[in-house]
Amino acid sequence: MYKTEIISKFGGINKLKDAIKTKSLDDVYCWENGNWYTQRYWIHIASKNLKGETLLDLMTGIPLDATHFSGPLFLKKDEKGNVYEWVPKLKKWLYVGWHPNASIKPLD
Repeated sequence: MYKTEIISKFGGINKLKDAIKTKSLDDVYCWENGNWYTQRYWIHIASKNLKGETLLDLMTGIPLDATHFSGPLFLKKDEKGNVYEWVPKLKKWLYVGWHPNASIKPLD
């Protein structure tokens, strides 16, 4: 499964950013019940019956500056209006075009 699909299943990039602020990197998110567990509890008790993924695994390979921009997950626009899409298979941003409503506002 691609990382974009995993993040969509998790609840989106904003939910991941919120989890980064409150959870430890070794905390485990359980897919079955949607709860977070500490790594110690997960290893000794919960992992026998449930499936989950650590916060570090959720974050790995995902650009956290990605935004939703009139289309699918993981599109971003720079200050010149160029639009880029994250391609998980290549693990890099690819240029996909220019947004016609792009404008640059100078900092005064």
